[in-house]
Amino acid sequence: MRQMNLPIFSRIESIMSGNDAGQWPILRRALSIVSIGYGLVVQHRRKRFDVQHPRVQKLPCPVISVGNITLGGTGKSPMTVYIARFLQHQGLRPAVLSRGYRGGAEKSGGVVSDGVTIRLAADMAGDEPLMMAHQLKGVPILVGKDRYKSGMKAILEFSVNVLVLDDAFQHHRLFRDINLVLLDHEQPFGNGRVVPAGPLREPVPALRAADAILLTRYKMDGASHPVQPSGIAQMRQFVPYETPIFRSGHRACIRGIWPASCRTHPSDLFSTPPVSDITLSGSRLFAFSGIARNADFRESVQNMGYSLAGFLAYSDHHHYSPRDIDHILGQAADVDADMLVTTEKDACRLAGQVDWPLPLGIVGIDIAFQKPDDAAFLQFLQDRLALFSRFGATASRPFKNRIVRHP
Repeated sequence: MRQMNLPIFSRIESIMSGNDAGQWPILRRALSIVSIGYGLVVQHRRKRFDVQHPRVQKLPCPVISVGNITLGGTGKSPMTVYIARFLQHQGLRPAVLSRGYRGGAEKSGGVVSDGVTIRLAADMAGDEPLMMAHQLKGVPILVGKDRYKSGMKAILEFSVNVLVLDDAFQHHRLFRDINLVLLDHEQPFGNGRVVPAGPLREPVPALRAADAILLTRYKMDGASHPVQPSGIAQMRQFVPYETPIFRSGHRACIRGIWPASCRTHPSDLFSTPPVSDITLSGSRLFAFSGIARNADFRESVQNMGYSLAGFLAYSDHHHYSPRDIDHILGQAADVDADMLVTTEKDACRLAGQVDWPLPLGIVGIDIAFQKPDDAAFLQFLQDRLALFSRFGATASRPFKNRIVRHP
């Protein structure tokens, strides 16, 4: 299909990513006008909630928010898992609160896991909360748009003493004691425009509300390209120099393999034993994914040293239909693949639905920090939590000026 004949949504996506090559100037101008208006609205909303809104609610324990200012793909869920595990190792009792995007329990709320038993499947929990529930043993996972309600439920029912919010930087109704903002180190702001003309969920000045910036997707072999100087300068226009910036990377790994002709139940999603490189080294892999950054998943599989025979990409949170499965299997057969590979998120949506004729490898992402940022970041969290324990929430955010009214 020629680029000039792309459907409207594909054209918008090309403009947002900066790949439109100057085409469709009228559409770009229209998107820019909408973008300016939307940016003003979200700026006004953040200002209202940050300084004077009477409905900002405060939970009786420390709240750590993991979020971003761009559309998807910065690694919020793996970072949430990383932080929750650290809190466990510190002897604390964390719970994770997620909205449960596109899950059946998003509006009403629900318990995905009590830390021991998985209570909700992907259609109710959402793929990311279910993925975290399988990874975080001993950590309750709750979903729902009302994070205050979910937080109180976690405190009262599971006796947790610290809460981690997944994707909550724009959730202004709940007070956060530690606001962590993740930015892709190569393209922290994309084209610098707010949706729909760019990838920003809100204008860059929102970074003033961050307690720390986490630059993600550094290559842990030291071969990564640094953030462009213009990006750092733009960031520091809005982030105080006292606000630390930490560097982290993503490490892809095989979590396990579903055997051929095995319809895995969601409750034992990742219960298969660890897989060695020998198991996959001679296999021709066919990969597919439905996440925010499919190209990055494809690159991760290739960088793991495996032979990738083919790849199919779907939209983020894609619900796989029988027709999709037939297409995937047909494409895999055409290239003589002897194993399928997908992401943890996709595996959550697929568990219990298909008797795969080929083994299905599940690729996960782990967080690792650059040295010396690894120790510095954990010390930052410890210091902020110690401030909360000693003086309460107002002291745990020394660079912020907020008026908080209890419900």
